[in-house]
Amino acid sequence: MTTRLGLPLLVWLTICLHIAALYAIAGADPRSVVRIVGTTTAGEQYVGSGAYVGDHTILTCAHVVRGSRSMVVLDQRNRRYYAASYKYDTIYDVGFIRLTSDPGLTPFALASNDPSPGETVTAYGFGSTGVFRAFSGHVQVNKLAPQANASPDERIFTSRTPAMPGDSGGPVCNVRGEIVGPLSATDGRTETLYTNNARTCEAYSVFLAQGKTANTQATPPWL
Repeated sequence: MTTRLGLPLLVWLTICLHIAALYAIAGADPRSVVRIVGTTTAGEQYVGSGAYVGDHTILTCAHVVRGSRSMVVLDQRNRRYYAASYKYDTIYDVGFIRLTSDPGLTPFALASNDPSPGETVTAYGFGSTGVFRAFSGHVQVNKLAPQANASPDERIFTSRTPAMPGDSGGPVCNVRGEIVGPLSATDGRTETLYTNNARTCEAYSVFLAQGKTANTQATPPWL
């Protein structure tokens, strides 16, 4: 069976379900998920993801910004924004980029607590290809993934779609569309790690308290 557009019905349904997944979460605006393209001090280019949380600020992961010589933030209309400064916390793998201008995006809200085991969360990212996508899964019961760099401050959700390189720093959202933490790591199959909500909110509070225009070097726990 085909649709009026000439597409097989199964293909059409798959496309519709993918679009619905991007916009299904109440309160989330996927257009505020951004792609980060940077150059390290060694001259190597890398990519990551992030989310606009208001006041010229992008939430991402520490390992996305650490060691960066320059960064460009691109929204989904391919508009470019530049980093005035950035700060990060390697203990919790949380980072923030302060932009030189207002991107005009709707900010995500940070959640006030972690989702309970079994609850659904949705992650957004661009992967290594730069194609925006969303994938959902269920929070696990205090299970720690086998990554060597995993910490007790990270949580896991499982999904049929694995996270990919370039998704790091993308927002993981609860069913209300609030960010519970940035996507941090994956086992490459079904398990994805994210920094838990308490640590994400603590890092943001420190970021605000220490000044958004500070250099990358700042007092502990910022490195």
